Amino acid sequence: MILPTMTPEEKVAQMQKLKPWLMAMVTDSLRRDSRWVRKAKTFPVMNVLPPIDITGMGRWTVIITVGSKGEARKGIASVMAYQKFQVSHGKPENIGTGIYVFDGNDAGEVFCNEYAPHYFNRFRKREIEARRGIVQPDFDTLVRMVLREDFTGMDYTIRGLLIKENPDGTIDMQRDVEYDRQEGYTNYACYMKHGIGYGLSAANRHYFHFTTFIGLADMKPDQLKVMQEAMAHRRESDFRQQQDPFYVEGVKREFLDKNVRI
Repeated sequence: MILPTMTPEEKVAQMQKLKPWLMAMVTDSLRRDSRWVRKAKTFPVMNVLPPIDITGMGRWTVIITVGSKGEARKGIASVMAYQKFQVSHGKPENIGTGIYVFDGNDAGEVFCNEYAPHYFNRFRKREIEARRGIVQPDFDTLVRMVLREDFTGMDYTIRGLLIKENPDGTIDMQRDVEYDRQEGYTNYACYMKHGIGYGLSAANRHYFHFTTFIGLADMKPDQLKVMQEAMAHRRESDFRQQQDPFYVEGVKREFLDKNVRI
């Protein structure tokens, strides 16, 4: 079970322990019920399983993403899972629910992504309510909205910048010799579809702590310029995302049991 007092390395180690169980559970799920894949008209398609308690690991919600029917027949799918945690003290904007996310890549590496309550509070206010006009979506819906953002544009070009959030919600980025906010961590910016996520990286880039979100409308000119430069290095967006509300761009697929047949 992941605890707030754990180091980034310990949190990643917990995710590694979780991986075999998740792979087995997803394989079994696809064997028992693959109708959501067969009936899908657009791909990739996402299926969110009911939360389940794992002995010694707490409660997790598992998300399966399949890129095509052909990939599903070969036992290829993307697996993510998240666990909620609560913060009950501190500034009002820092109080609420956060999540730990299990993620991986094609090379078999495991990552721990941590989203602070502050991140969700900012994403809700600056993206969901301000831009989309949706008021107070339930938390699990909010999680899916966050995880649907494109994280393939993670960029370290602003490494060396002092990131400070102002009272009005804007962000200042200034050069600073000692740029890392915490020992053992590296500042980073993650360029997404609708804004920039700021946070910290550790454990040899296997742990990412998302701390705050800045929407496009809240960016200063220098931030927009930096984002546009980073976006120039990203591959073109897949327009299927506009057709499939559960589409995840740049999905990371994991080989499951190749005997699975859809």
